[in-house]
Amino acid sequence: METNLEKTVGALLLSFGVLTRIPVGRIEPDRDMWRRCAAFFPLCGIAIGAGCALPWMLLCLFRTWHCCHNLWITEIPFYGVNLLGAFFYVAALAWITRCLHIDGFCDTCDAFSLVGADKTKRLEVMKDPHLGTSAAVAACMLLVGKATLVFLLLQRHCSEWGVCGALAAAMPILLLIPAAARFSMLVLARIGVYAREGGTGATVIRETSFISVCAGLAFICFFSIFVGLLSLAFLIVAMVLLALLWENEARRMLGGITGDILGACVESAEFSAALVLLLL
Repeated sequence: METNLEKTVGALLLSFGVLTRIPVGRIEPDRDMWRRCAAFFPLCGIAIGAGCALPWMLLCLFRTWHCCHNLWITEIPFYGVNLLGAFFYVAALAWITRCLHIDGFCDTCDAFSLVGADKTKRLEVMKDPHLGTSAAVAACMLLVGKATLVFLLLQRHCSEWGVCGALAAAMPILLLIPAAARFSMLVLARIGVYAREGGTGATVIRETSFISVCAGLAFICFFSIFVGLLSLAFLIVAMVLLALLWENEARRMLGGITGDILGACVESAEFSAALVLLLL
């Protein structure tokens, strides 16, 4: 029989298996493990942010190039480092999550853009693997928008700092963005009702508890040390409001939420989190 610690570790690994491409081995979760798993979504977001920030960190550390005999020295300006870092950050977010959330965002855009369709037709469109025009345009705007916001955040925190100062100033922001987005998804899963009888997100939505949301919030509150308590409070309120908005629209359009809606929430929450942090 599994101990409490073993179930908690299994739930942590399950969260990484659900949200990322990181191999975690074979796990056979029960209902209790699914409940615990949801609480680790923001922590998983922190780890995702760390992995996605790694290319920018390397660019910062090796922005000055020189040969062994100091015959030449080349220094990449910080705006170039930040521009490349923002691109790789957003690209890594898509890669490390297997484009799972982007796929949900695109399916949601196609379903919500239908005119005069009923709930059944919208749910059928969300199952269609083909990409519609609305989804293509929205996905391009989303990715460009996220990269632009991350670049502006890096510019604000790093342009006039040394390498160590840049890393210390910007790393918490890069970790907080995906963590806050997973917290928004956690809130949505708690307040929403599943629209289908079964599906990819059914277990997560049905098993997410209020305790899971509180535990996820605890991971987010850690960042008050770096961004300030007031700024973090504004960010948390924004993430909760975004979850409420998605729940209301999904209930109106589909009769409830689905796994695709959770993915759309994550993608829009990453954009919203970056925007809120830029404005504060």
